[in-house]
Amino acid sequence: MTTGAVDNVPHAAERAPLTLDEAADDSVLAEASAERLRLLGTDWTGPLSQFVTAYAASAGHPVSVPAPTAGSVAAELEDLADEPGPVVTAVRVEDVFAELRWDSAAVLDAAALRELFDGADRRIAEFATRLRDQLARHATRYVVVPPVFPPLPLPVAERSTALRLARLAGRVTDALVETLADLPHGSVLDTDRALDTLPRIAWAGDSESRTVCPVLSPEAASLIARDLVPRLRLVWQPKVLVTDLDGTLWKGILSEDGPAGVRSRAITGEAEHRWWQRLLQCARGQGFIIAVCSKNSPGALDAFTDSALRERNGLLVAPEDFAAVSTRWTPKSEQLAAMARTLDLPTDVFVLVDDNPVEIAEVAAARPEITTLRFPGPDGGWLRLCETLQRLTAVGDSPLTREDRERAHYYGLRYRSETARAEAVSVDEFLASLDMRLELSAVGPGQSPDRCLQLLNRANRFHLTGHRFDDTSWRRLVDSPTTEVFTARLVDTFGDHGVCAVVVVETMQDQVWLREFAMSCRVLNRTLETAVFDWLIGREGRSVAARWCPTGRNDTVLEALRGHGFTQVSEPAADSGTAVSVVFDPSVHQARVSNFVEVRLAQTS
Repeated sequence: MTTGAVDNVPHAAERAPLTLDEAADDSVLAEASAERLRLLGTDWTGPLSQFVTAYAASAGHPVSVPAPTAGSVAAELEDLADEPGPVVTAVRVEDVFAELRWDSAAVLDAAALRELFDGADRRIAEFATRLRDQLARHATRYVVVPPVFPPLPLPVAERSTALRLARLAGRVTDALVETLADLPHGSVLDTDRALDTLPRIAWAGDSESRTVCPVLSPEAASLIARDLVPRLRLVWQPKVLVTDLDGTLWKGILSEDGPAGVRSRAITGEAEHRWWQRLLQCARGQGFIIAVCSKNSPGALDAFTDSALRERNGLLVAPEDFAAVSTRWTPKSEQLAAMARTLDLPTDVFVLVDDNPVEIAEVAAARPEITTLRFPGPDGGWLRLCETLQRLTAVGDSPLTREDRERAHYYGLRYRSETARAEAVSVDEFLASLDMRLELSAVGPGQSPDRCLQLLNRANRFHLTGHRFDDTSWRRLVDSPTTEVFTARLVDTFGDHGVCAVVVVETMQDQVWLREFAMSCRVLNRTLETAVFDWLIGREGRSVAARWCPTGRNDTVLEALRGHGFTQVSEPAADSGTAVSVVFDPSVHQARVSNFVEVRLAQTS
């Protein structure tokens, strides 16, 4: 399997897997506190739903799993009701390869096997694409459980052929990871890894009669559920905490009491508002985006740009701390939907905290995928709100980069710049007004790879090759004497957008090879790619070559190359799939796209 293709979510504290009896004891839930979870493809998963329920309950995030309806994944996705809640899609072997049926009496002869293996990649890719389209239409949070390949009851004589069949599982997993990566909020489980401590012969349960596909044994279902629940916790985690103003962020009503009349001090009757502001500050420091949604006068927060006034009122947060601010008299569900579009985020990663039950009910009815929480009133409930938010926003074990901690700042810049774009007379006028500077810094041996790897392993829409790297392969790339690695930081009139791109080039005798180019979607449509191309072409006056590898979601890169004047120079090689090689020769070609970005190369010590 491709290194780094599947997120490495550790087993829940490496706890011993539950037995079926233990799962039955641990899965007793209070329905009122449980989130509804749909588990699809359950005609082969056996007791998986019971184990998922038990592990989720012990992790403090109880779920209720409705009774499954057997059928193909495609049919079950089509029949989903338009109700909120995550989906676990368990893929069966025959969803991808119809002839690998557990109840099949047909003999797979050498010709049939050859046909299966020769067309495997195409069929896997087609299935992954269909599943992506179905999940995208459903627009919910998801975890996909790829199929497992226990010893199949097929008349396969050669051990090597049986191993080739088993290895198809890893190829299916890789294809699902690659194809589903551009969906907003989901994950793919590595089932082979989850079962690596269990002999393959024990993956399937005992069955007196042949069924369409093997049913997981209780031991296998327990191990898969143990890895599945932490992954569900990750996709449950929101990204945007949205606060109301009057009665929530502060005590008082701004339109009636005026800026000097609203308060949030550490005294009785006001302390909960001050605590809420501290919680927002902590969440922002951990990489969460904080925002404001209030039925109020436009520019309601403008009065608090003065720090002296904020100090007198006891306000800990400033307007610039919020990535997005929406203060209009329109329904809050509409305001939140517009905010999500501007931030380019799905609405199901939003959490709204509001003191008004009517506003909460309106958002819950119009946008049920948005989590809504009631800010505690005079009767208390603050501890319950804190516990709920702590559970929702629990930070994972992965180290936070500087860009993670400043995510709210960067999304704030995006929100303000996109708002300015909408108000500009033309796109060119808007881009010219930004006064953009792209600062390139060389990355050398021994320097921290965190942000570079983060961009190369997360970027999807603008990623030249789609290749993922681990620490070893990254070090090998950086240490190569012919390779140069640059990080790119964008600065414009709105502020510093941080490191938003990685460029890897290799200098050869007669040309420069652009090996890797990955850019954050936060800065797309700014002509940054044009600036990088111009810089590479003009740096030494030699031709620049690149090889674009399609991933199913990075067509933007090829469009940018061709739009700039790069031309295809040869047909793809037989072993390169549909990869396209392009070149720009400054003695022959001319750039076709306007560049609104100044490139500066940082001085190295």
